[in-house]
Amino acid sequence: MPLAVQDVMGVSAAAAGSLQLPRTILTMVLPTIAGVWIGKKAANNWKAMAIATGLAALPFIPLGFTTASTPFIVYLICIGITGIAESFRSVSVTPVAQSVLPQKDLGVGTALVTFVNSLSTLFAAAINGVVYGMSANNVQAGVNNIFRVTVIISMAGFFLVIFVVRKQLSGNEKAK
Repeated sequence: MPLAVQDVMGVSAAAAGSLQLPRTILTMVLPTIAGVWIGKKAANNWKAMAIATGLAALPFIPLGFTTASTPFIVYLICIGITGIAESFRSVSVTPVAQSVLPQKDLGVGTALVTFVNSLSTLFAAAINGVVYGMSANNVQAGVNNIFRVTVIISMAGFFLVIFVVRKQLSGNEKAK
């Protein structure tokens, strides 16, 4: 992303490199707070996942329309918001999986969740490569298209959490 920001918006390498700073700070501090909130009530698990997927989509909406005149602060804020989303994701996915798995499958299930989380970056890179490749001669269009696809995928995840995960977790709570 820093190279795309440099190419499209014409900012310096130092400024483009600083884009991840707010996200990094948030992902160092916020998971503890989010984890405490999730730990207080089991119903907060699906809410945390909804926050994670919804907040992953929101910042990419304005980023999907990046031009040379897009203010740098918009990128800084939007990338910071993804740090909030990542914080909620990092503390909710494994506990949710563990809450729906039978006791005998906890080890394998937890390992599978960890594996899929790490594999997701490879899928994202492959999808982004294809999307960007469709606009290879136009950096701005390629980057904007990647951001728009991110919104679509994140919103699909949000609806999956709202309509499937929430019901699954509610069913487990009633069974206990």
